[in-house]
Amino acid sequence: MKNLIIAIQISCMVFLFGTNTANANSSSNTEPTNFNPSQNTVIAVSGLNLRTKPYSAGKIINKIPFGDQVEIIEDAPMVPDTLTSDYKYYYGQSSYSPRLSGNWVKVRYDGEEGYVFSAYLFYDWNYDNTFNKQTALLFEGSNCYENLHYRPDWHWYGVYQEGSATVLKKVKLSFFTEETELGAFLSIVTDIDAPSMFLFGTPYAYQSDRLLFSEYLGYEQPIYIGDSTNVELLEKASLEIKQISNNRYDTELYAVGRKGIRQKLSGAQTEFGPMTNLLWYGDLDGDGKMDYIIDFGEKAAHTVLFLSGKSEQGQLVKPVGVYYSGYCC
Repeated sequence: MKNLIIAIQISCMVFLFGTNTANANSSSNTEPTNFNPSQNTVIAVSGLNLRTKPYSAGKIINKIPFGDQVEIIEDAPMVPDTLTSDYKYYYGQSSYSPRLSGNWVKVRYDGEEGYVFSAYLFYDWNYDNTFNKQTALLFEGSNCYENLHYRPDWHWYGVYQEGSATVLKKVKLSFFTEETELGAFLSIVTDIDAPSMFLFGTPYAYQSDRLLFSEYLGYEQPIYIGDSTNVELLEKASLEIKQISNNRYDTELYAVGRKGIRQKLSGAQTEFGPMTNLLWYGDLDGDGKMDYIIDFGEKAAHTVLFLSGKSEQGQLVKPVGVYYSGYCC
C-alpha cells in the first residue's frame, strides 16, 4: 500500500525542488506550449517588459508592475520560445538551472500593445482572507496550487542549514510559471545559492543572519501514529497526539506548554484535520517559545506555520501562514 501511495503521489502530486533567481536570455525556439488566456497577471517581481517584437531583443516600450493585469489579444499568433536563466532548482544538495519555456504573447496594457513572455504571467489570485495576512509561508520549487502570497513591500526570509547551525537569511524572491499537461505550475526561487528549509514573509523586520534554535525533520521522518519513537520526538517538540478511535487518522494534536497548559491544534472544532507530518519546530520569532510547521491532509493539504509570538489569550501558538499543496490531478 505504501508503494502504491508513493506511485500515486509521484504521478499526481507536485515535486518540490529548490531554486534561485536571476535574468533570462533568449535561446532557440521550441514547440508551442500550452497557454491559458486567463493567465493575465504579472508575477515578475521587478516588473515585466512589454516589447515591440516577440523576442527578448525586442525594444522595451513599458515595464508592467508585479500584480498588474494585461489584456491578452487572443487572435494574435503566439511565438514559442525557450529562455535560459540562472535560476537554480535544488534536489537535496544538488542543483540545476531550468530553461523557461513559454510563448511571446501579444497583450494590451495601459493603451499600448506589445509582447510579453508568458512564463511571467499567472492566474489572478486572491490573498487568503484567513491566513497569510501578517505572516506568509512559502517553499521553493513548483506547485500546481496558487501560493502567490507575495507582497512587494514585505520583508522576506529563508531558513538555511549551514553546517550544524540553522541561520535566518533575508532573501529576494522571484516567480515564474512552468506549463505542464496539468496546467501552469507556479515556481518560486530565491537569490540565495543554497536550498532553504522554508521561506516566510512579514511586514515586520526580523534580525537576519542570526542563529535559530531549529529542528528540521522534512519528509524523511514522517510521524506515524503509534510509533514509540514519535512519542519521544513529539515530547521534545512540546506536542502530543491523542488517538480518538481505532482509525489511525482519527487523532487530535495538542501543543503542550508550561504547567500542563494544552492547546488543540487539529481535530474537532479546529481549522485543520489530522496531522500528517511535523515538518519543523524551533523558535522562529525569537521569543524563547516553540513555533511549528505542520502538514495536515494529503489530497488537498495545508502546511501551516504556527507562531507563538502571534498567539492570543488562551493560546500557545497561532496559525498564521498556510502553504497549499496536494494532488494536481
